[in-house]
Amino acid sequence: MFFQSICCAILVTCVFGRQLQISNSFMTGITVSVTGYSDIQMSSLSNHNLNVEEPWSGIITACHSYCGDDVRTQAQLTLSSKGDSYAVSLVNGFNIRIRIETQKPCNGTLCYSDLLSLCPQENRIIKSNRVVACMNTPSLFEKECPEAIVTDGEKSSKTKSCHNPGQLYRVNFGKDFE
Repeated sequence: MFFQSICCAILVTCVFGRQLQISNSFMTGITVSVTGYSDIQMSSLSNHNLNVEEPWSGIITACHSYCGDDVRTQAQLTLSSKGDSYAVSLVNGFNIRIRIETQKPCNGTLCYSDLLSLCPQENRIIKSNRVVACMNTPSLFEKECPEAIVTDGEKSSKTKSCHNPGQLYRVNFGKDFE
């Protein structure tokens, strides 16, 4: 009976829920926002596991305490037993480096470049004498983050798909990715 209960619990988790791992690779804390959930305060160099019911579709963003809510890099995910889709979106601008990691056979996606230092003066969002975000700059974003969605018209061509049931996704916000 105990074994049947454990198998049933594992089956319920696999069939009705998925786990997203969110990572903060910065030396400072960040606030992470996830569609349908309360904001998550993450300390430096930490991970947070989030269980979402399947199907789930949403956006994950992050910012530093000094950043504000104006412009955020987005991880867009749709998780379903019929297949998943995911993308990095810069349509609303850039504030933080991001990488969506997957397991084989699926491929991740990212925006690695430090777009804050490359952002044209007229597109910079400055708070407390610090560049905290860059409004959408299509030519720069396309060049520096070719895997990211930069305009609404690119959504279908830059969204990745995965048909690997139970795929684990890790959304990593960080300063440097190797």
